[in-house]
Amino acid sequence: VALASVAVGIPEIALKAFGSLRNGIVDINTLMGIAIVGACALQDFGEAAAVVALFALSEWLEARAMAKTSRAIGAVLALRPETARRRGDTALVAVEEVKVREVVLVKPGEKVPLDGEIVAGASAIDESALTGESMPVPKRVGDVVYGGTLNQGGILEIRVSCVAADSAVSRLVRLIEEAQASRSSSELAIERFARVYTPVVIIAAALVMIVQYSSGVKGNEPAYLACVLLVIACPCALVLSTPVVAVSALTVCAQRGVLVKGSAHLERLGRIERVFMDKTGTLTRGSFTLTAVRLVRPARNGDENQRPALGVGALLRWLCALESRSSHPLAHAVLRGAGAAVRVASEQCVVEDFETIDGQGAKAIVDGRRVEVGNGELALENAWDANDVELTNMANTWESEGGTVVWVGVDGRLAGIIRCDDVVRPTAAKAVDDLRKIGAEVEMITGDNPGSAEYLRARVGVNPTHVRASLKPQDKLRIIGEAIEALENKSSKIALKLFGRGTVAMVGDGINDAPALTAADVGVAMGVAGTAAAMETADVALMTNDLSLLVDTIVLGRECVRKIRQNVIFSVTTKLVVLVLSILGYTGLWQAIAVDVGTALLVIFNGMSILRERNNR
Repeated sequence: VALASVAVGIPEIALKAFGSLRNGIVDINTLMGIAIVGACALQDFGEAAAVVALFALSEWLEARAMAKTSRAIGAVLALRPETARRRGDTALVAVEEVKVREVVLVKPGEKVPLDGEIVAGASAIDESALTGESMPVPKRVGDVVYGGTLNQGGILEIRVSCVAADSAVSRLVRLIEEAQASRSSSELAIERFARVYTPVVIIAAALVMIVQYSSGVKGNEPAYLACVLLVIACPCALVLSTPVVAVSALTVCAQRGVLVKGSAHLERLGRIERVFMDKTGTLTRGSFTLTAVRLVRPARNGDENQRPALGVGALLRWLCALESRSSHPLAHAVLRGAGAAVRVASEQCVVEDFETIDGQGAKAIVDGRRVEVGNGELALENAWDANDVELTNMANTWESEGGTVVWVGVDGRLAGIIRCDDVVRPTAAKAVDDLRKIGAEVEMITGDNPGSAEYLRARVGVNPTHVRASLKPQDKLRIIGEAIEALENKSSKIALKLFGRGTVAMVGDGINDAPALTAADVGVAMGVAGTAAAMETADVALMTNDLSLLVDTIVLGRECVRKIRQNVIFSVTTKLVVLVLSILGYTGLWQAIAVDVGTALLVIFNGMSILRERNNR
């Protein structure tokens, strides 16, 4: 019976071992194969059969346990719709056949096939699969919907805005697949260790046997001990200690509407010590509203510094013509607030030489006049703040009230100022407080004026010494670089090698803050469900604008680091204990393989416990 068991089980182990050896890798199957052959050579067929049976059982149990994780991530990958129904056609077609600007029909209970804009109908859309938001979102004509979300209400007609490969859900699935393929520093280190460790173990076991026989030991004991050492040294649990944790955590993040591009970024999140946040679009909604316009006072006799009087309509018309070329949130506020008539009139303006002024604003030639628009830095550089004291005082008042002031100049002279107001995110204050509670230092860095920054600081609870305003993109890069350098200097060289340093995160809108996101250890982009550039740029992408997800993800990252350490320590400690017991003669082959199986399963179950985080939230 024992020989029959060995005959049935050994071929699969031998084939796997041979395949690894052909690639120059000595793996776990090689160790087990040598131990089984050794036991048979010693005519200890019962021990050989026990090794075969227990190793096969361990492989089966590991496959079953990992399958649960695979099913969880598979549910996320299954979001991508496969068919669509064109308006006026009852037949279903593959989503790849639908072109941009075609109109598709979505019935109640069906998935939205592609990203687009509703042109007819109204409904409630379940976006939980894409963004993690549990409550259905009301949608009507003009609203944007995303592929993979579920229509829970009425019939919708949707004009497609992108092809299937570029939809939000397709990008999400593609990036999740890439994240699964990536490896963290812990995984790579363990893989490199196992690659060297396994052949060393074979040599060490052979040397133990040779030394014992050379010292005069008779019988089968030295050979048997060498076989036991091969089984004990099997690094199965150690190799599994990191991947199972990483896959489980990435799955939980995807289910919450957080895209983490690989376990390396998750580990870095777990070591976050400083979090830098942009103001506009991060701590605030980034949906500005144009609330006031003030023109420069007319010139008086002998007053060369003042602009001739301009009508509000003319100023807004030129401003809209310029801002229509910009992607900044303030530009959209100006275009919306100016009114339809002014927007239509601005389309007749001739705009030439449009140029973004880095960290200050923009300028262009509009109808032959040089129009400049920007922040207080631009006004200071052009000495506009000295042109009209009354207007400057008004700007200071607006800023102290939390408004954002936009200065407008024509032909190098001040023409007027406009005020735009933003809304603080409902979750911002709690997120800042929660980050502080878990030991992360929150700092606000913004290109907005000091008055607006101070107003928001008081609303969300950021430390007064941790606010820096009127920054250019290069200033943000410098600040993040200094923070990283400070954390490196905080630890000794030995501690850096063994444990790494604390990390720095930058949270922004994913487009205007792209350089800062890239410079930080972890770049986090907000609300990027439909923003391709942000999804591609950031290390971590929040599909919604809920800042509490950032706190949850950092906590999850710390839990990952903790569980990886638990798994590694448990795996190594167990092996050492069994090794000592084997040398003392208390354990044999079947006990060694049983411990190896049990250790591997406990490591897997400990890593998979992260999947419960979804329900705990």
